[in-house]
Amino acid sequence: MRRRIWVGAVALTFAVGGLAASASATPVRGALDVSGLPSAETKGPTGYWLEWNGAVLPRSPREELGRHLAVVLVGEGEPAPLKYELRGGILNPEVVVVRAKSAFTIENTDVFAHQLGAEGAAGFESIGTSPGQTRTITIPAAGHWEVRDKLRPTLRGWVHSIADLVAVAEVDARGRFSFGNVTPGSYTLVVYFRDKEVARQAVNVAGPRELNVGSVQVRISAAN
Repeated sequence: MRRRIWVGAVALTFAVGGLAASASATPVRGALDVSGLPSAETKGPTGYWLEWNGAVLPRSPREELGRHLAVVLVGEGEPAPLKYELRGGILNPEVVVVRAKSAFTIENTDVFAHQLGAEGAAGFESIGTSPGQTRTITIPAAGHWEVRDKLRPTLRGWVHSIADLVAVAEVDARGRFSFGNVTPGSYTLVVYFRDKEVARQAVNVAGPRELNVGSVQVRISAAN
């Protein structure tokens, strides 16, 4: 499923994955209540997102929560195919969550090449991707790694490979998230920022009506 989110003047387009649709599938939604993210007013060394990268204007993480945070469900089940994008010189979203041993794709929608890689992650070696090309990646082991681009030093992201991933939410710029189709059952909702898990809570999906899990508290410290 492909979604487009407008953040300012930049369209962030990426595919989000849920469980395979079924007659009893239930939409799940909620909102992130985030504190501790750096802002444009932060003193001292700035993050890469506050610096001009040649393609897009710098923005505060507070203005684009959907790109800086990932919300997923873990438990029993198989996720839909996961698709991510390179757009405007950045990885959208920058926090990529995948299922270990399952293939996912990253499409380069930019007019210039990228050479992404996650050092130490088998299957995600630094390989060039020309404009318009799509790269298929499979990471066999669970773990967390930083993603860098040898051709674009300002690009930075993170990949989380999880053995029991079942769905990845769509998260908008204000932190509202939604899973399109979730099979009834017991899951754990997990939130990631960069290479860290920053929130976790149990979710019980009974169906068939939409489940609103309400506000999820996310606290990000300087250590993150």
